[in-house]
Amino acid sequence: IPFDKLVLSQSNVRRIKGGVSVEELAEDIARRGLMQGLNVRPLLNDPKHEWDKVAFTQVSRNGFMGYSVRSERYRYTEWDGGTKGVQLCDFTTDPHELTNLAADPKHTDVVKEHKAKLAIAKGAK
Repeated sequence: IPFDKLVLSQSNVRRIKGGVSVEELAEDIARRGLMQGLNVRPLLNDPKHEWDKVAFTQVSRNGFMGYSVRSERYRYTEWDGGTKGVQLCDFTTDPHELTNLAADPKHTDVVKEHKAKLAIAKGAK
């Protein structure tokens, strides 16, 4: 779901507290047109299913936002638009995300690729 399409309102919170199924959530997303052309059912049915998409997350820390893009192998995060730092972690060699590879010259292409995907998700042109 694009970051700018997420809405948290009191009515949404009440519905969540009251209980909402995954199916109801998916129907609501489809009804509002928040997500188009993405079917995650193959992954729900088989977590080992091949998948070439990435996931996007957003988190607030110490008063500023962090936006991440997660591919199968890497997580790339920009803190406060990159002004507070960037992170790149390789889940193959570092599953606990202890080593930041963002400044490593060997990972320049990976950073560039994930940065571009994050910009698209955030609506940058």
